[in-house]
Amino acid sequence: MQWLQGSNQSNVDNLNNVRREASRHFRKKKKENLKAKIDGRDTNSKAKNIRDLYRSINDFNESKFYAGRNKSSLKPGNA
Repeated sequence: MQWLQGSNQSNVDNLNNVRREASRHFRKKKKENLKAKIDGRDTNSKAKNIRDLYRSINDFNESKFYAGRNKSSLKPGNA
């Protein structure tokens, strides 16, 4: 972290480059994860495994809505 203490332009550029690379990395991982989930649903659909298909869709929708929160305390009926 010594290189962050200096306020010259090269340190700022280095920090921006590291930040940009980290963002790219996590965007790529997020896209791969989403693609794997979609492929799994497609497989369930083609195999006529309807119960698992709807279960995975429901889990995906709940995880997006309650992202970053304690899911069990926010579900309807747990007031």
